[in-house]
Amino acid sequence: MRILMSLLFVLGLCVSVFGQSIDNRITLTANIAPSTLPTTQMFGSNYVIVTITNTNQNSKQNIQTGDSFAITYDNTTFFAVELDSANLLSINSKTLSAANFRVSKTGQQVIVSYAGNTPALFAPGDSLSFKLKVVTAKVGGSNITFQQVAGNNKNYNILKQFLPVTIIDFPIAQDQTLFNFSSQNSLCFFAGRFTFPDLNFVTVLDRPRFLVVLGNVQARNQVGNATGFQARPLIFVNGQPLLMTGFQTINSPDNVTLQTNGSQMLPPGTYTISLGGEAQGAGSCFDGQMTVLLF
Repeated sequence: MRILMSLLFVLGLCVSVFGQSIDNRITLTANIAPSTLPTTQMFGSNYVIVTITNTNQNSKQNIQTGDSFAITYDNTTFFAVELDSANLLSINSKTLSAANFRVSKTGQQVIVSYAGNTPALFAPGDSLSFKLKVVTAKVGGSNITFQQVAGNNKNYNILKQFLPVTIIDFPIAQDQTLFNFSSQNSLCFFAGRFTFPDLNFVTVLDRPRFLVVLGNVQARNQVGNATGFQARPLIFVNGQPLLMTGFQTINSPDNVTLQTNGSQMLPPGTYTISLGGEAQGAGSCFDGQMTVLLF
């Protein structure tokens, strides 16, 4: 009798376990990268990448026309948000197309909507990403949320999510390269753009990172008694200049301090970052200090 009761108990457990229903709804999770941003007062506008991913490995549901999801923010985190029309949306999926999605901004919401004519499988692991230009507010934590705002919610398992973003007023560089110049080893070149082949480094980024350039450069005319000479230092990223300052006029034998502050968001990839400059009307010599930060 005890053996029979034990067998019935085990069978009951098996039925209970195997009888459970499997949740096959779409479970979307949002992420903002980078999640730590400098204040706009430090480096100007920032860029962030928002990625929305279906994290349910058992999902079998379709996304349907009109299904919409929103990132909602308030002015304690961002003063302003702009869509980056040049890199608006990218899709990682075999069944979804970027052409069938719309990204729009209404008030303090960025809304992603499916506009395809027919339902499409939003498979496990599928994701979509878009880039935003943001003007950060005061230092501190964020009040940003992600949730479904329209459509057939029976196909989704989405709870209101809070997305952490922290605004800071100090650099947190993970990689740092420092360019030092001295009057004994000035960097000189003639009219046009120029890069210094021995002043570069290669870095591989596994996630979006901010390139920040800080420093002061003393520029002087290397052509005696020339007037109307103009120059500016440049940082080149994979051969393309990051224009940090406008031209400044230098009349021989004047020395002029050129500010070299600028920033740019770099997506994952391999980058060669080089120091150079540009002169108009004559040649230039640079002395000073420049710091390149990646964080």
